[in-house]
Amino acid sequence: MILFIIIGSKLLIYEGKYQNRHLGDYYGYGIIEKAKQNDYGKQYVVNLRQGKYVLFLKKDQGDFKIGDRVLLKGTLRDAERAHLPYGFDYQKYLKNLTIYGQIEIEEIAFVEHKFTVKEIKAKIENYYDRSFSKESSTILKALIMGSEDAFSKDLKTQINQIGISHLFVVSGLHVSVFVLILTKLLKIFKVKEKHHFYILTPILFGYLIIMHFMVSIIRVFLSEVLKRVNQQYRLNLTTIDRFCLNIIIVLIINPNYLFQMGFILSYLISGSLIVSSRLLGRFHKQKFRSGLIMCFISLLVSIPVVAWLSPEVNLLSALFNLVYIPFVSFVLLPLSLVVTFLPIFDGVYLGVVRPFLWITKLLSTIKFGVIRFPHPNWLIIALYYGFLIYLLSSCERNEFKKARNAFLSFFGVCVFWLNMAWFNPFDKVLFLDLPMGEATLIVSRFNQMNILIDTGEAGYEDVHQLLMKLGIKRIDYLILSHGDSDHAGEAWNIMNRFMVKTLVVSKYDDSIGIQKALSGKRKNTFFLEAGDYLRVKNLFFQVLHPEKPYSSSNNNSLVLFANLFGKSFLFTGDIEKEAESDLVDRFPHIEVDYLKVAHHGSLTSTSVAFLKTAKFSEAVIMSGYRNTFGFPHPLTLKKITVPVWDTKAKQTLVLHRPPFKKILKPAKNKK
Repeated sequence: MILFIIIGSKLLIYEGKYQNRHLGDYYGYGIIEKAKQNDYGKQYVVNLRQGKYVLFLKKDQGDFKIGDRVLLKGTLRDAERAHLPYGFDYQKYLKNLTIYGQIEIEEIAFVEHKFTVKEIKAKIENYYDRSFSKESSTILKALIMGSEDAFSKDLKTQINQIGISHLFVVSGLHVSVFVLILTKLLKIFKVKEKHHFYILTPILFGYLIIMHFMVSIIRVFLSEVLKRVNQQYRLNLTTIDRFCLNIIIVLIINPNYLFQMGFILSYLISGSLIVSSRLLGRFHKQKFRSGLIMCFISLLVSIPVVAWLSPEVNLLSALFNLVYIPFVSFVLLPLSLVVTFLPIFDGVYLGVVRPFLWITKLLSTIKFGVIRFPHPNWLIIALYYGFLIYLLSSCERNEFKKARNAFLSFFGVCVFWLNMAWFNPFDKVLFLDLPMGEATLIVSRFNQMNILIDTGEAGYEDVHQLLMKLGIKRIDYLILSHGDSDHAGEAWNIMNRFMVKTLVVSKYDDSIGIQKALSGKRKNTFFLEAGDYLRVKNLFFQVLHPEKPYSSSNNNSLVLFANLFGKSFLFTGDIEKEAESDLVDRFPHIEVDYLKVAHHGSLTSTSVAFLKTAKFSEAVIMSGYRNTFGFPHPLTLKKITVPVWDTKAKQTLVLHRPPFKKILKPAKNKK
């Protein structure tokens, strides 16, 4: 109880500091604590007198190192919240790292450099870059220093797809190998075993400091220390006792670890293997079977955590890890340690690394083991782990009848989880907050109907990810307002990753974007123009535009009047003033609840004439939070006199109709 009070008090103190953090103008000094570079630019964590903040610079904006003291002028602000339901919440992520927000830099200047132990890691990584080929350096930095930043986007995707990313984050596996090698060396030099603890502990602590106190290394360090202390002083602590004590110490050091996925996954897998030790012990003479069971237990306990972050889980990863873990543990990692001190053997190292990368690329193309898990809710998580524990404990006690019942219950939970869309009781309309472009998702309760209007910009998988996290496998109607890449850019990819029944396009749009979409997989295609109707069960769409071809692809956009779940909508694509004029001439009494503002709120659309004619209660602008065109234009916002929901400022707008309700209403959106 006292320990819970201590941890709770520390969390409350930090929450108080966070709520009272300084936001606004800033001019003063800061110390660079972390530095990272990627394809987009440079990222730094800076320690100010108000706390730690993140700043981003372009590639050509200065070059600072850990330990640099800099003079800053800029604005301290909150980091971005999740743009989509179940999306990555950068603000919460930084908060859990005890980082208060971001700095928008106006001016930054180098003042002086002071040595700090935190720069040792960067110096080692620079040594790898200078002394080894690019491929070798990438693997060395990942295995020895836990740095995945050097991975190319493709390599990172391949590693994640086959479920071996944990091998490139310094963890218990790595530290155990280090300890094993050091112990062997001590025995070679005939150091007495009773002195091993006093030699290994400072070395491990030094590694812990160099690695910036990574939680996975803290866990292993404490595990080794507690094990040695238990042996040295004969405390008779069981493995479970030491494991629980380990967790308590880590959370006392930093209670925010409790909200970090790395902490959760590390202790979850370790704990499950400790609890299953008796079950695994039965097969200690059958190394292959024991290893296979261990990999499957690790996979099963990690699935809800992995699915919380990414919906695709590769069930074959248990088999892959059965080969990868021994290879990395007994070949690649020891070899990495040797070549670290003998870079002359880089060629030999490449001879191992290149086949390793080639096989990884090959295995990542195997898709039949990949399962899409919807984003789990707390009920699913509780049922999943409850029946999994029941299953493992029944197997451990040889209670086969109970194990069979536990397996059937566990399998039932998994089937329910995989088909969550069929149990969704809400009708929903979601105006998505995308990096570029726009998309609107319409979901009818109990998976009766799924309609997607536009797909967002090509190259961004935000819509794919959302569909998978919602458990949607079928799109009944994919409606493309027009063929511009920020509206139809991901259409082909979506049509080849999901079952699309019907593609709906403008009759007068023959743009490249539409032509590419027409090459995608689907059952039917509708080419619509003004005067056409689309009735989808209890949903109704009327095409108001276009009735003729226009020279501008924007003006060839489909304009749809829709009745959805008790509310009316006008979807206007990217039509400009010319098309708006024709539209209001033919429909002088347009009246809807929600207007989707045309062309992301640009000055080329939303004319005064259109606003005088069309009546609407609320306007929605999907401008794209990374758009470089200044959408929405301030003059457009000024012209609109009703409430405006700009997704760039307010994130995704979710309208839903709960069970037994007649009309849609806004869901509670986090501020």
